[in-house]
Amino acid sequence: MLLIMPDGATDRTGRSDTIPVVGGRFFYEFSVGEPAVYSIRQYASNGVCNAAACFFAVDDTIRVTFHRMADERQPTVSCASPLNLELQRADSTLEAARRETRKRYSDSVGYYGSSEYRQFSRDCQNMAYRYAESHPTLVGLHFLKSLTMDHRLDTALANGRIEALFAEKYATRYPRHEMSKSIRHWIASRNLRVGGRYVDFYAPDKDGVWHTLSEEIEGKYALIDLWASWCGPCVEASRSMIPVYEKYKDRGFTIVGVAREKSVGSFVRELGRGKYPWLNLVDVNDECAVWERYGKIYVAGGTYLVDRDGIILAVDPTAEEVEAILREVL
Repeated sequence: MLLIMPDGATDRTGRSDTIPVVGGRFFYEFSVGEPAVYSIRQYASNGVCNAAACFFAVDDTIRVTFHRMADERQPTVSCASPLNLELQRADSTLEAARRETRKRYSDSVGYYGSSEYRQFSRDCQNMAYRYAESHPTLVGLHFLKSLTMDHRLDTALANGRIEALFAEKYATRYPRHEMSKSIRHWIASRNLRVGGRYVDFYAPDKDGVWHTLSEEIEGKYALIDLWASWCGPCVEASRSMIPVYEKYKDRGFTIVGVAREKSVGSFVRELGRGKYPWLNLVDVNDECAVWERYGKIYVAGGTYLVDRDGIILAVDPTAEEVEAILREVL
């Protein structure tokens, strides 16, 4: 199966479209308002992504050849536009550097939890950063945005270097581009910690009525619950909050949930099963960019307990921890 999707989307989150393959060939045509990065991904029958080809959606014809899965080769991409040619050159250069870097490590680099893998990952991130630093183009902006989407981002990059490079070379050059908007959201999300302030958003409920988070929680202690019907741990965590909500809802406490879904239907079905007694909103295909605003590109859930002034008291607290805090303040 082939799926086409914008950069940052997955088969479970964000917009995607299936590309039919007939006789070993496929064709797909579309247009966008500005140069945007997309990928075509090949999925095996077990649902695992086997390979992906990345390109800019511009006035260009992209030819992609996927190899047999047993070959374990990356797709071959040919293109003609200057932007895609730059992206292909950059990808090839960085991939060669990654292969050369990997030679310095033992086989343990293949295991995500190993210290060698973490160092290898940091080396790769710094390669992408150096490209963005020396090539302030849309391709460089793409690499910079990709760094913000890496949940294993090196601390040295996360603590100021990306923000500084964006401000110095990209913010005024591409002020309204979607990739710049994404990076700004990521920068804002860096304050989503205890003592920081929550990020406001606007999203619809199951009936299509739109709500602003700040208006719903104004003057209350509140739990902001990011979840998804397809995320078992998220659903379990949300349901565990029901007794806490019932106990403190009349004392100045509320919960606002927002689900990350591919369709409203799956959201509504889970609402029926879970019988959540608080307001729940839905972000279909990331159109509201809630998870981007909260710096959670590839995950489903996260909870934030805030006080009446919107200051974060706890991140991902258990029901017991929420109740312990509420017992003290209400």
